[in-house]
Amino acid sequence: MDRLFSRRLRLLAVLSLAAAVFTTSGCMGPVLTAMYLFGAADVKAEYDGLKKQKVVVVCNRTDMDYSNNSNAEKHLARQIGINLKANIRSIKLIDQQKVERWMDENQWEESIEIGKALGADKIVAVDLDHFSILLGQTLYQGKANYVLRVIDCETGDTVYDVTPNPVCWPPNTPVPTQEKPEKQFRKQFITVLAEQIARHFYSYDHRAHFAEDAMAFDR
Repeated sequence: MDRLFSRRLRLLAVLSLAAAVFTTSGCMGPVLTAMYLFGAADVKAEYDGLKKQKVVVVCNRTDMDYSNNSNAEKHLARQIGINLKANIRSIKLIDQQKVERWMDENQWEESIEIGKALGADKIVAVDLDHFSILLGQTLYQGKANYVLRVIDCETGDTVYDVTPNPVCWPPNTPVPTQEKPEKQFRKQFITVLAEQIARHFYSYDHRAHFAEDAMAFDR
């Protein structure tokens, strides 16, 4: 393992030197290709403790502003689960319909109650402090603030806790409302937000951000 790590460090050092040389000659294609093939483009997971775990995803609205965004937290939880299942090997994700049904049929105050009731090992808990998609009356721009936690159901401990910077999408150019229906933009924003949240738990290519921005103007 140490030898493999050492070889990768040497490889990255060589690629960095090559990049410096080839930049002056205007020939960066081969270097970028090599960096991609050897994983230099990956952003590593901030928390990788969901592997081989039975996981429940719980999203809760805390801002109490539900105007034009009904059930946003349910759609967000479903999409987070889809991303986790697609990108984390051997994760055991509890079906989101089962989670929603338990939440609707039972009184609860803390996310850990849901996890224990459904036999989960870990809870991915998202508290939405703010969620909106309208910038005035004529523009779409999704905005969200959230707190993200992972809770160990056995101990009750919070093993991962982060409050990321607010999400604003698209970040630079709001989308005119005549470009697409509100329902379509909301769905796109939830997809982007869910992926940004789920990425805390697996490695990803940093270039995916560019695809997200372009998606805002897709019909």
